[in-house]
Amino acid sequence: MSSTTFIGTPKTICFKNNYDMTEWCKLNISVTLTGGHYELTYTATYSSDDDFAKQTHPMYEVSIQNDDEYLLDGVVVAANPITEHMIDCLLGEENEMIQKYNLILRPYDAYCGEIMRALAELEI
Repeated sequence: MSSTTFIGTPKTICFKNNYDMTEWCKLNISVTLTGGHYELTYTATYSSDDDFAKQTHPMYEVSIQNDDEYLLDGVVVAANPITEHMIDCLLGEENEMIQKYNLILRPYDAYCGEIMRALAELEI
């Protein structure tokens, strides 16, 4: 997958509560390329209005730590080979990405959450 492949192609990932797996957050992730920057937009749908459901958003804790609720909505990062690979994995087909990036030891959705948090560290 190249940057021209994933631009404009949204993906939905379901993140679940690790304790009882009943609460979840489905994130629709879309990417646009503008002036040498990738803009990732996150649109969340929650299983309920319960706090446990909101805490399943992979950026929930980071948004609190940084006092930046906009992290729940997305990030803007420089377009370079590193961020391209990160976004490639985030938006790729799960089974293909597990093989391509050797994700055997961690569930794909958890890995995607780590990528999202890493991208927030690279935000412009």
